[in-house]
Amino acid sequence: MVHRQDACLKFLREAADATVLLRGVRADRLKARLSVIRPDGTQDQFDVLIEPRGASSVSVREAVVGCRLPSWCPDRHINADGSFCLSWAEAEPLTIDSLENAQRWWAALFGFLKRQRIAERARRWPMGRSRAHGPDAAQAEAEAEAIAGSLGYRLLSDLRRGKLSAKFGIGTGVVKTPGWSFYLDGRRILNIRYDGIITGLSNRTCLCDLWKIATPSACRDHQGQVIALGMALVRQQEAEALFWSEAKRRLVCCRSMDSCPLNPAVQEKTCGGLA
Repeated sequence: MVHRQDACLKFLREAADATVLLRGVRADRLKARLSVIRPDGTQDQFDVLIEPRGASSVSVREAVVGCRLPSWCPDRHINADGSFCLSWAEAEPLTIDSLENAQRWWAALFGFLKRQRIAERARRWPMGRSRAHGPDAAQAEAEAEAIAGSLGYRLLSDLRRGKLSAKFGIGTGVVKTPGWSFYLDGRRILNIRYDGIITGLSNRTCLCDLWKIATPSACRDHQGQVIALGMALVRQQEAEALFWSEAKRRLVCCRSMDSCPLNPAVQEKTCGGLA
């Protein structure tokens, strides 16, 4: 009888093509050498260790953690245990329950390793803005994307491109009203005070794709959705700030990414150059 974990590895073995050399095959793990094609046509080789994690998923890391890649780098999507973050589990889980899904997993791994080489040279993660770091921040981001998607593709695209943001404090003076201000492409679109009073929505057109003239309060239930979107952004930013705060206490920066919050140069710039 084949256990589900064994079946998971079995699908991966069967889906491996000529670019994957299986080196250590056991019932509870796989070792493989992957040949990744560089942009100049030369090959780059990575040795990886693959182990089951649950019934239909696996974890993958370098066979010797830290050999070719950083042992832990949130900005390069390498977890604290050295495992690779291949997908956004909250919205795009990489389950391995069929040969087709195993092929999709191998493709995701190769794509991840190619992006690592690009990040190494460019000192930034390719393909634009990264996903939120940490499970709580990622869950809030998933909620924000679901809400934005219900309002239309344009708003979802703006969210994914980092054009939506939240800042603490309402007002432009030195003393600000407690609460949050929300911005779209640098323009303030909504304020939510701590006492629950909402301002900024009644005098502007809705953010959705379908209604260009109506205000959110007159546009179906969109006022509530826009407010929920704003609060999801707040939860995401607070959770990600906590993630980075904890990471700074646990991790020595590999200094391979120019924009990583753990990079001492970035921290100096954030603090205005003060030690």
